[in-house]
Order: sequence, then C-alpha cells, then structure tokens
Amino acid sequence: MVDTPEDKPYRTSRPIPRRRPWRRILLGGIAVIIVVPVVAVVAAVLTFNPNAYKDQITAAASQATGRQVTIAGPIAVKLSLIPTLTAQDVRIANIAGGAAPLMARISSIETRIALLPLLHHQIDIEALVLRHPTILLEKTADGRVNWLFQPTSNAAAPAAVPAPPVTVDTGHGPWQVAVHSLDITDGTVDWRDEQAGRTATVQLPKASLSAQGDATTQPEDQPLAIDADLLWQKQPIHLTAKTGPIAHLTNTADQSSWPVQLTLTAAGATLSAQGGITDPRQARGYDLTLQAQIPALDAITPLLPQGILPAGQSLPPLHGVAFGAHLTDASQGKPQLSNLSLQAQASDLSGIAPGLKLDSLSLVTAAPDQPVSVNILGDRQGLAFTLSGSIGPLPLPGAPAAPLPVDLTLNAAQSNLHAQGSIQDPWSLRGLNLALSAQIANLAFLSPLAGAPLPAFTTLNGTATLTDAAASGLAQGLALSALNLTAPQGDLEGALSIAFAPRLAIGANLRSAKLDLDQVLTATATTPAAPAAAPAPQPAAPAPATAAGPRKLIPDIALPIAALKSFDGSADLAFADLHFGGADYRALVAKASLSGGVLSLAPSSVVVPGGQLLAAGTIDTRGAVPTESFAMQAQNLAIAPLLKALQIPVAANGLVQVFANLTASGATTRQIAASVNGNFGLASVDGVIDAHALGSLIAPAIRAGGVVPAELLNAAGQVPMRCLAIRLNATNGNAAVAALLLDTPRLLVQGTGSLNFGLETLNLALTPELYLGEMAVTVPLDMGGTFADPHAGKVGKVVISQQPGQSGGSGLNGLVQSLIGGGKHAAPAVSPACTPALTLARNGQPGPAPSGSSDSGILQKPMNLFQQLLHGQ
Repeated sequence: MVDTPEDKPYRTSRPIPRRRPWRRILLGGIAVIIVVPVVAVVAAVLTFNPNAYKDQITAAASQATGRQVTIAGPIAVKLSLIPTLTAQDVRIANIAGGAAPLMARISSIETRIALLPLLHHQIDIEALVLRHPTILLEKTADGRVNWLFQPTSNAAAPAAVPAPPVTVDTGHGPWQVAVHSLDITDGTVDWRDEQAGRTATVQLPKASLSAQGDATTQPEDQPLAIDADLLWQKQPIHLTAKTGPIAHLTNTADQSSWPVQLTLTAAGATLSAQGGITDPRQARGYDLTLQAQIPALDAITPLLPQGILPAGQSLPPLHGVAFGAHLTDASQGKPQLSNLSLQAQASDLSGIAPGLKLDSLSLVTAAPDQPVSVNILGDRQGLAFTLSGSIGPLPLPGAPAAPLPVDLTLNAAQSNLHAQGSIQDPWSLRGLNLALSAQIANLAFLSPLAGAPLPAFTTLNGTATLTDAAASGLAQGLALSALNLTAPQGDLEGALSIAFAPRLAIGANLRSAKLDLDQVLTATATTPAAPAAAPAPQPAAPAPATAAGPRKLIPDIALPIAALKSFDGSADLAFADLHFGGADYRALVAKASLSGGVLSLAPSSVVVPGGQLLAAGTIDTRGAVPTESFAMQAQNLAIAPLLKALQIPVAANGLVQVFANLTASGATTRQIAASVNGNFGLASVDGVIDAHALGSLIAPAIRAGGVVPAELLNAAGQVPMRCLAIRLNATNGNAAVAALLLDTPRLLVQGTGSLNFGLETLNLALTPELYLGEMAVTVPLDMGGTFADPHAGKVGKVVISQQPGQSGGSGLNGLVQSLIGGGKHAAPAVSPACTPALTLARNGQPGPAPSGSSDSGILQKPMNLFQQLLHGQ
C-alpha cells in the first residue's frame, strides 16, 4: 500500500515558508506601550482644566508647608514638548504672631514639567520661575523664624480648604518631585529681626538657583549653583555661590557639613566666604573663612547699614585694603569672629588732612573681644611718623555700647605723644576720656604734622586729660583737664575747653608758679623752617594816592567786633610769678568773660613792681556803636616798664600811682579816644629822669624864652623827679587839665588847659621855672599844635628872679653872676604846689610825700656857659 501524501505525518518535500506575526505583534505592543500613554497624557493635558483642581492644589500645598496657601488668580496650562503650568497671585501665610499676615506674595509662578517622567510617578520640574515675589523673612521677639515649614496631617489641614481626593496606589509608589532650577525675577526680600531691632530690604532684579550634576544623580542630590543680581541700599551687588545639595535642607537627620562657597562683588570690592554649615535650615553650625579685597574703602560707604557712620560721613579713602576673618557659630546661630586682620597700602589722605599720606596700615586681633594691634606708617608734608599701640576690643555694629580702650603712641621728629583711655562710642567719637602725655624735643619741628606753624618750644613735657564736650562728641567740643606743662620758659597747669555748638565757646582756667612771658613770646615769634617756596605772587597794583592828613600819634586800631560777636568764652588766670616786658609781676589774678558780644574784665589784681594794680572793664558790641568802660587803680607802678609798654622813649625810674575811671564809645582806638569821658590821674614822688630826656622835654620852653641856649641843658646823668602830678577830666574826648605839675631840682613846670583826644591837639598854658645857679627863670608859654607835633610859644614876660634864701644880683646880671660863680648851689625846696596837685592826681587816695632830694646843679662847666651867653645870644 502506497501511502498517500495526506497519510504521511510529515512532508517529504520542503514546504513554502509562512510569515509569522510575532514581530509585528511585538513592535505593535511597544508602540502601544510608548505612544498610547503619551497620547493619553497629551490628551489629558489638552482636556485638563487645572482650575477645577485649585482647591485640591492649595490644600495639598497648605498641608505640605503647614501654612495657608492661596492661589487668588487663575491657573493655566500651555502645551508644548515641556508643558508649562502657571498660577497667578499666589500667597503664603506668615507664622502666627508675625509682623505681617503674609510671608510671601508672588505675582505669578511658572512651572515647566517634563512629560515622560510622569509615567514613572515622577514630577520632574525642569524650571520653576517666580515673578515679582515679595518675601518677608523674620525673626520674632521670642526667637521663632518664619522660613521653616512644618507639614501637617490631613486632619490638621485648614478647615476652610477641602481635603484632597483619595488617591489609589497603582503600584508605582509615591510621587517623586525633582526641581532642576529656580529663577526669580524682579523680587523683594524684607528682613526683620525683632530681637536685634534691625530691618533691611534687598531687591532681587534677577536670581537663579540650579542643580549641577549629571543624569546619574537626582537633582535633589546635586550641588546647587546660585547666581543673583541684588540691590542693597540702591547699590548693585552680584552674588555667586556653590552649595551642597538641596536634599540636605530637607533631611533633618543629616548632620554633615553643608558646603558653601560664596562670592559677593560690589563697588569694585570682592567678599568671599568658604566653609560649611551643619544646619543650614536654622543657619546654625557654620564655619566660614571670610576674605575681602577692597581697592578703595570709601567707595563701599553706601553699602554700610544706616547708623554705622554719622550722617554725611564716609569711610576713609584707604586703598589696597585686604580683610580676613574666621566666622563660626558660637551657639544657637550667634556669630563668633576670630583671626581678624585689616591691611592697607599706600593711600593719599589729603582729604582728611592736607598733605597726609599713608605708607602702610595693619590692624590685627585674635577676636573681637581682644585688643586690636595697630601699626601705621605715614608722613605729612614730608615729616615721617609712626602710630602704634592697641585699641579695642572693637564693638560690633548694633552691639550694646561699650567703652573702647585706647593705648596709642605717635612718634615723629624725636618726640612722642601718648594717649591712653577709652571712647564710649567710637563710631560717633563720643564719650572720650584719654590721658595724654608728651615729650617734645622741639615743638616747631611738629608743625608739618599739625598743619600749622608751632612755636619753637624745646624740652616741652606735659600731661592732660582729653574729653569731649559733655560726652556729646568731638563735633560738639572738647576739653583738656588736669593740664600740666613744663618747659624752660616756665610751667602752666589748669584746664582748657572749646565747644562748637550751639555756639562757639572757649574757656581757660590756668595757673602758673613761674612763667617768663618774654621768652614765650620770643619762642612764639620763631618761625619754623618753611616748606617748599610757592610761586612768587605778582605785585599788586599800587593803591590810589590819597591826600596825607596830619600825622596822628594815637594808632587807629579796629576792635575785633566780628570776633567778639562770634563766640563766647571765659578766662580765669592765676600766675604767682610772671615776667613780662622786662619786669616781674606777682600774684596776677584775673577773670574775664565774653558772652553775647559783651567782653567783661571782672575786678582783677596783680602785684607790680612797687605795689598792687586793680582793674576792671567792659566792651559791649551789642549796639550799633560799641561802648567801653575801664577802671583802674594802682598804688605803685614801676615807671620804666610802663613807659616801655606805652612806647614812650623816655628813660625814667621810680614808682607812679595811677587811677582811671573812663567810658567811651567807638569801634576803633581813635573813635574811643575821641569820645572818652571820665577822670584820669597819675602821681609820682622821688623818681628819677634822664637829664637828656628832661632837657628834650623843656627845650621848647627854653627856646621860646630866648634867655639861655637850649643846648646848655644837655648835661649827662639823672635828675631827681621829686613830684609829678597829672589830673585830666574828660568829656566827649576833651580833657580839661585839673593838675599838671613836674618838680625837679632843675625845673618846676605847672600848667593848665585842655587836650582834644579826637583831633589830637594841645591847648596848654605852661609856666616852666628853670633853676640856674641861684637864679630862677620863669617863662610863661602857650603849648599848642598836635600830640605828634607840639609847638611852644612865649605868651608872657620872662621873669628872672633870685631863689628864696639866696643873696646876689637880680635880673640878667644876677643870672650871669650866678652862672660865673659856678652854678652849683643848693636846690630849692619842694614846691608847695605839689601837695594839692598830688591830691587831685590821686583822686583823694593817700600816698607818700616827696622827700625833697636834690642834685649838684644843671651846669657842669659854667665858663662854657658864659661864652655861649656872650656869643650865642
């Protein structure tokens, strides 16, 4: 039996192959797996209405933050390869008891979400953009901060927000959220610290935070890069930083250090911080190294918080400034600085003081609670100096005020000045209390450092205490107390003060055991070496010629009216031994005050050579025309220093008794003289005057008499001045002569008349009586002219008479016989006119009577006189 093909269990020949569908099915399945979900997602996106889920979204956000989150505006979706979800007017509530109801309000939030990760239950936010956010970061008075969020359970969700719908676990696990970048545009961050009482506002024109890593790590595990443009006090600042991953911020169990590398750039300066923070959420556990490079320190003044410097002041113009410090968390986020240093390079500080230059500056301290070591090298106008020592510890800005210790020494020109003490408020220079000491080789050598010529005091040593005016700051005034100076010229102790506000006021309370004021004035007049000569000024145009008037003897000196009105002051002086004008004065006690334009000299006294002088007076500048008053009384003044002080070139010695009670008005010395009222008296007995000086005084009278040559009076030696009395009674500048008498063994002068101090004219009637041997020659004279150019003229008959008690001829023959006889005869007795004249001159005060001393006569060679009589007359 032959098997048929149908009966065979297998084919005897190769069949035609048939295409199987499994590959097509596999490809189709893959397409379904990929495309269908994508199409479903796209379809869902296209048909998704997010506003229908606004309540669920805000409820979930409120639950996640523990704060009420509100989306006041609409939510929209923009379809693209990476869909964008936007929400308008998003608000986040503040913590309970915060300064404002909202912690943040954001005009719009834009979220770009990748599609494919949604298939794996991952919300992959490619970019999160916050537009126009206003964020409040605050620390309450009880220490709570509002930037820490505490998620709440569903039960604790706010009642006003519907609970989110129940979701079914599809087996994919919980949703994972990853944010790749965060951008902020046109934002504002307000900082408020209720504990420290500080507030600040930072503008954020642009800021960007992004995760830096590759696809092998999740964004939350990648380091963060920050790049931001800030505005602080309207000053632009650029910030760049690299920190640890964001996961560290959400994992409270992670106690490792969160790395920080931060750089701030502003006004050409750069500040960097490197280190780590163990609890960045609470800003605790930081350990950072700070460094700053500042090309110009004054340029960063606008960046300082308000109140650090007084209004209108700026940081000094230091250049090449380098700052370093180590910042750590002492405890509970309180900062602790250590290893602080500030260096500066060559800087021109002429804006602070003309000609001041800095070569180098170094400030170093181990910690803010430790003193700061100071080393400064510089020069001013060519004078090199060093400033070294320590200050501090320095109080931190905003810290409770504490005195700043100071211990500094300035060395220059073989001299040193030391200051030690404290400053209560160093930022405003208030509350100074510094003990000063100085050892100065030559004060004039320090003139460049002082910026003004200084007197050439050598071997000057001193101590004092410097304080500010009523602890209100150097801008208000300063005071030197416990002042003690010693120098070869003498010693000085006491106190000085100057106040600048509300009105300039200067005070002095000085005492001295011994002071040579002549030497002081000599040293003051010594001019130190001048700096480089300035270009010679061009000669001024000649003043227009004016008609020359009569020569004046009284100088026309203007009173310092403007200066007297510009400040107040007081001076209390007590000098035990004062040398001035070649004379010694003892027990000088004077008290003067200047207030509101009124200068007053209280009754003051000084023991002068021969006696005591009392004086008082005022200058009142408050009216349209200043008024003056002066009163003086002196029992015995030395004539020689008085004549020198008045610049009268007459050699005389002895004691003079003076009184004055005068008033006047005027702004210059000539106006004062032209308006003087009151009385003046001068009396002296038993003095001496140089014979040449006496001869020059009476020569006009002798020439006017025409009896004997005036040249005969040029004998050398001294003439006793037995009695001198002058009394003037002035009214509006015209002084009536109540007493005018000079009695010497050679001459008796009496006179009446008046003096006009305004016109400086004389109108005197004199009766000089010249004693020649046994004879007396009386010549009535009229003395006119001016103080500077007096003229004498004979107005009566010359009388030649015999002196009382003498015997011989009379008239001209008797005079000739007397002169031939030798001219050396007993001088006449003291004139009886002396007593009443002295009484008037002393204003009724007691005084000594003349002793009646005499000399050997006026003529040394009578034969020469006889020859001159024969040939000269």
